[in-house]
Parts: sequence; structure tokens; C-alpha cells
Amino acid sequence: MLKLTLTALGAALIATTFVTLWLGIVPIRFTPLPHVNLKTTPNALWIDPFEQIRISSMRLDRKTCKETLIKPYINARALKPNVRKNGCGWVNGFQVYSIGGAKLGNKGAVLSCEMATSMSMWMTHLQKKAKKLFKSRIVKIHHFGTYNCRTIRGSWLPSQHSFANGIDVSGFTLANGKMIRLYGNWKKNTKKAKFMRYAYSKSCTYFMVKLGPGSDKSHQDHFHLDNGPIPSWCSTYTSSFGY
Repeated sequence: MLKLTLTALGAALIATTFVTLWLGIVPIRFTPLPHVNLKTTPNALWIDPFEQIRISSMRLDRKTCKETLIKPYINARALKPNVRKNGCGWVNGFQVYSIGGAKLGNKGAVLSCEMATSMSMWMTHLQKKAKKLFKSRIVKIHHFGTYNCRTIRGSWLPSQHSFANGIDVSGFTLANGKMIRLYGNWKKNTKKAKFMRYAYSKSCTYFMVKLGPGSDKSHQDHFHLDNGPIPSWCSTYTSSFGY
């Protein structure tokens, strides 16, 4: 009986620790987990099973975020907390101007700490792929928006966009002037199509929710990426075409 009680208490402690880290309640600097490093983490030889937990645990950790989100990996400025009466806004937000040398839209955009972190690591892989396929770097990330106080389409639940915790990526511009858009470049056997399928595949590692053309009809022209608390499965749609 005592053994079962101790086992139950141990399991409860582990579950509580996991949840507090997952929700960002406990800052990562108060844990034995190593901090995310934008230079080394995305270039690791293996995927850390605690990667998402490490990103999520930065949610309220402004100190660690400021130390992590630095040039040349990302050009971002910490913002003051901005929480509205209706619940929209951000607690640990950043005005992000460029990521991995690629401008974020025309004027930058507001992203939560964990989204800015995930975007930076994601872009590390995309830059390498762009150089391999097109012999050119990505200089601009096109998107349909980040912060937007609204509900999920067709639902009463708040969207992660309401907390600057989501982005809708529609494509990229390369240094050679080439445009790579998701719309019309998914099922084809072209370099652009392969690149966009690769981009979706890599998003599965760094974001909690990743929706694209293989998910539903609403995401034929953009990837919806966010770091909300409830993860989504990555679609296996890309495996039929390869990248």
C-alpha cells in the first residue's frame, strides 16, 4: 500500500512539473533544463525530446527571452506587457523585424517570446534549404498576420493570434528576387513545391500547432503556426510527394 502511494505521489509530482513547464508557469532558468540557444539548438545532431518544453517554459521568462532573442539570429525588441480587459494582448511580447536575416513583412510584427524563438530555429533550416535548392538566401517572410484579437474561425474560442502566439506564413522572397508562395506550390514536382513541403515538415519540430494545405480547406494559401498549449498532429500529406 505504501509503495503504491509513493508511486502515485511520484507520478503526480512528475505530471505537475511537466504541466507547469508546458504552460510556462515555471521559468526555464529555475529548472535543470539547458536554455535554448539560437546558434546551437537548431543545429543539433538530434532532436531534443524536451525541445517544446524548453520553448514553452520561456513563456513568462522575460529575462531568458531577452538573453536568447539576440542578433544576428533575430532582430527583435522587447515590448511592455499589453493585456486588455477582454483577455487579448501579450505578456512577454517582442516586436520582431527580421529572423535569420529575413525581414518579417514590411514593418515587422509582434510575436510572443516562444513564437519568436520557434520562428528563429525554423528559419535556420529554411535558409539552409533555400541555399541548397535555389543558391540564394531568404530575405523576406510573407505573412497574413500575427497579433489579432479574434476567435478561431467557426468557434467561440480565442485564437492564439489574440496573444501574439500565432502567425500565418504565406511564402518567402529570395535574394535573387524569386518568390516562393504556398498557394499553387504544394502538389507540384518543382523546387518551389519541395521547399514549401520541407518548410511544413520542419515546422512540426518547433511549433505546437501547424496547419497547411493537408490540414483543411482554410489553409490552402498559408501555414498557420502557433505555440498554444494544445498540440496538433503534423499532417502526413507531404510524404506522398516528398521534399
